[in-house]
Parts: sequence; C-alpha cells; structure tokens
Amino acid sequence: RYCRPMDVNRWNKRHGSKDVDWNVPPAGALEEEFGGRPACGRALDLGCGRGRNAVWLASLGWVVTAVDFSHVALDHARQLADARGVEVEWILGDASEFSPPVDSFQLVVVTYVHLPGVERRKVLAQSAMKLLDDVCNR
Repeated sequence: RYCRPMDVNRWNKRHGSKDVDWNVPPAGALEEEFGGRPACGRALDLGCGRGRNAVWLASLGWVVTAVDFSHVALDHARQLADARGVEVEWILGDASEFSPPVDSFQLVVVTYVHLPGVERRKVLAQSAMKLLDDVCNR
C-alpha cells in the first residue's frame, strides 16, 4: 500500500483540528500484550502522535520516551500526561532519524508510523536494535 511522504505541516494541521481526547485508550494490541504485566524498565514510543500509548505505559510504571515530529501532537500529548499525572520524556524529532544508544529500551512501540515500505522497514530494523535482550524475562 502506498503511503504519502511525511509532511509535518499536514500532521500539525491534522492534530490541531481536534481537541485533546481525555478518554482515549491505548492501541488494543498494546493493551492486550502489556495490560496485565508489570512494567520492567524503559519504553520508547516512536511516532507517538498525541501520546495515548506513551501515557498509558507511563501509568503502568514504565519509564517512557516518546518521539514525534509534530509539535502540535506533542502539545496534546503533554496535556494528556499532565491530566493523568504521569511523566513522559517528549522528544520533537523524526522517528526515522531518532537514534538512541543500542540496548537502551526494554520495549519499543511503533504503532502508527506512516512511512513508505523502505523507510518503514528501516525504522523497524533500527527499533529492534534499541531493545535490551530478554530483560523483562518474558
């Protein structure tokens, strides 16, 4: 399936057209996989958008870093985190270029990164390199 090139102005406009949704749940697959498990370290949410997954993980006790290139989305995400009383490290940046040290996270979430195939595969491969091996003993 074809994805349009990422355009920060288009995403800022899209995120700016809506109010903060205070009751937004995390992605279903994320909640299903991690909802009943204790937090076990650091999580990275790439392309976090309005922060629903990052805020939810932080509410479970994860130490969360979240990256998005839309400052408007991150403003909404900060408001959501404040309303839920959790802390998240918000980073304004391109998920395809964000490069933390290898082995720095126990969980990497890449739920809604809308990139063409080649770029998406690159982000997924780089994301796998950020994971610590079996730290959570799953």
